[in-house]
Amino acid sequence: MFRNYLKVALRHVWRNKVFTLINVIGLSLAISICLAIFLLLRFERSFDDFHADRAHIYRVCTDLKFGEGGMTIAALPVPAGFALKDNIAGLEVVAPFHLIELDKAVIKEAGKVSEIKKHEKNVITVTSAYFELFKYEWIVGSPKTAFEKPFQVVLTDEMAKKYFPASAPKEVYGKSFQYLNDSDTVEVTVAGIVKKWEKNTDFAFTDFVSFSTTKTKWKGQVTNENWGNISSYSQLFIKVNPRTDIKTLPAKIRQFLATKTTKSDDPNAESNIVLQPLTEMHFNPKIPVEYGRSVHTGTLDIVFWVGLLLLAIGCVNFVNLSTAQASQRAKEVGIRKAMGSTSLQLVGQFMLETTLILLASAIFSWLFLQFMLEILQTFLPNSAVVKYNWVDLVLASGVVLLITIPLAGFYPAFVLSRAQPVQTLRNQIVKGTSRKAYLRKMLIIFQFTASQAFIILLFIIYTQVHFMMTKDLGFRKDNVLYFYTPWNAPLEKKQVLYNELIQLKELKDLTMSGGAPSSDNASVDNMNYKDLKLNVQNKYGDDKYIEFYGLKLLAGRSMVKSDSTTELVVNETFVRNAGLGTPEKAVGKLIKWQNKMFPIVGVLADFHVNSLHSPIPNLCLSSNKHTHIFQIKATDRSIIPKIAKIWKKHYPANTFEYKFLDETINKFYESDLKLSKLVGVCVILAVFISCMGLFGLSIFTTTQRTKEIGIRKIHGASIQSIVLLLSRDFLTLILCAFVIASGISYWLAGKFLEQYKFTVDISWWIFAATALLSSLIALFTVSYQAIKVARGNPIQSLRHE
Repeated sequence: MFRNYLKVALRHVWRNKVFTLINVIGLSLAISICLAIFLLLRFERSFDDFHADRAHIYRVCTDLKFGEGGMTIAALPVPAGFALKDNIAGLEVVAPFHLIELDKAVIKEAGKVSEIKKHEKNVITVTSAYFELFKYEWIVGSPKTAFEKPFQVVLTDEMAKKYFPASAPKEVYGKSFQYLNDSDTVEVTVAGIVKKWEKNTDFAFTDFVSFSTTKTKWKGQVTNENWGNISSYSQLFIKVNPRTDIKTLPAKIRQFLATKTTKSDDPNAESNIVLQPLTEMHFNPKIPVEYGRSVHTGTLDIVFWVGLLLLAIGCVNFVNLSTAQASQRAKEVGIRKAMGSTSLQLVGQFMLETTLILLASAIFSWLFLQFMLEILQTFLPNSAVVKYNWVDLVLASGVVLLITIPLAGFYPAFVLSRAQPVQTLRNQIVKGTSRKAYLRKMLIIFQFTASQAFIILLFIIYTQVHFMMTKDLGFRKDNVLYFYTPWNAPLEKKQVLYNELIQLKELKDLTMSGGAPSSDNASVDNMNYKDLKLNVQNKYGDDKYIEFYGLKLLAGRSMVKSDSTTELVVNETFVRNAGLGTPEKAVGKLIKWQNKMFPIVGVLADFHVNSLHSPIPNLCLSSNKHTHIFQIKATDRSIIPKIAKIWKKHYPANTFEYKFLDETINKFYESDLKLSKLVGVCVILAVFISCMGLFGLSIFTTTQRTKEIGIRKIHGASIQSIVLLLSRDFLTLILCAFVIASGISYWLAGKFLEQYKFTVDISWWIFAATALLSSLIALFTVSYQAIKVARGNPIQSLRHE
């Protein structure tokens, strides 16, 4: 029986090559994107899922408030990491660590000196609690002894091999090398080697330095005794006892912190503590990960539903073409039933045909898979690669087929098998298979609703991204080159560098600051005006900073040249939230900061400090000795090697690295650009698969109406009128789909734009362009076959059976 079913199925597939090819291509494209999405989602969901106690591990974060806005950063004062364990009940492990910024590591081995750059944010200072929380396999050494003394370091086996390529991991134990960091030189001794985690993790650290080292070194980065300062480089993870009420824990931590500072000194006085579960850390970009990467769960959900939607579009094609062929197979069904076949046997026959086509589609989808993965790879950094093997591929394909076979095959099999023998042998068409079949029309509407919704969303996402990348940010960002000097380098040395650079003939302008007006990092502190407390972002600049960036002064003046803070320039938002009245009235008011009083000497018009995802915060600009970033405007790029030469003269041990400000700002919107690319690919796939199905249906429709076309031509109908006749029904369905897609996409676009504080308006032209574009695509698809039939000989058409 099965052998007979297989022969008939293969014969039918071969006889209908065009329809089979359309089905296989459409389904293979849909299945390949589903497989790629499945592998991507598995990759993202696997981050840090291997920690045994992950359900009880949390990152302690601070939720800062400023006016109507706010931000959450993963930071606490450094000393809190050592005090919480003894003062808060229910904490089993408290593991603080601090990211250390380094320029290079210098290793001397076998008489050779090698230098390795250290810009990857993979060096942290830790206590043994870190290894109590996160388990590593120790090759040599022990967490109990490795961090007892200062100037000890534990390395991963991979980094030990990089530092000491001629030595085995166990031979590296006890060796020493140096870290160079600005003006600090720290010599450390290897006190342990651990195996690098092979699984996906955001904790890609390679060098673990004993925290006690910071008592004498790296003081500019780690403020061990300051309870009034927080930095996102200082992280704190805790393991909570399962019996502890996690809901009350943030308030307890907040209350404890309040006992360590006065309200005026506390940067968190108006803020809250947030406990972020380790299981959610990879999926919440609203809380930045300084050392790893985070993705938005909403984006992953969108990717998942997009995959299912594209698969559904492929299945709809199959259903449409299969049911359209029902009338052509009516006699076959009638004869089979007359010979004794049951409906169940016929369903089995047609389901076998569906399975063969889907198996072929699944195999062909493997050819497209790598291409689809490369498209999705744009969501990942270059170092992250989605890996898979044949077992993964077969299992994933099996899951997709289990979904697709019933979805695509059951209804066509049901329609084809329910024909009555007497009706079919009399050449009466199966009910519901005429060109007015409503189900087929609904499925066409579904396909083009999805396609047009994708097109509308693509237009809106693109216009939003273009708006963000071209919007006036309130300052001049073009042609600004910047580079960092060592943080702790003497001010006199930076001034000498400044004096030499200002002599270059290509240089147009130069300023020194702690950062550009808009950057991806933030220093937040607490300021007081009378009894009002404000969280304020601090920026440092010299007396030329405001003029250099073209910032608009609404009142007052710029800062005077100074190597310490003596006066403040604030923005409009600060004035408004502090209740200072107009910018003119704000000038001269005294602000308390770090137990000192500073006058406001100027008020700036608001400009965008972060990306357009964020509101404009309270901002304070002042002078400071840590203006270690040089920003330059020049006539052309030939100035760069000259700057590098001067740099090398003053900082021979440091690498000269520079960036352009406009490129840095554009990186704020990398994820948005990636999303627009994904939606663009979805548009192409959805429209292509839908048009393939439409093309197949147009072949079927024109074949069914061949005699009608011949009669119309004999009576004088033109080719244009026949094409319009054949296209009209399809265009009507596409316009119906457009109405539905407009409502759905308008709602989705509103949800998408909610994540931005500054957005474009949803313009009417987007919907008009979508309607025109989709109609033209559909008309082109249908017209090819319609014109071919309309130009045929009417005599041959009238002979057509």
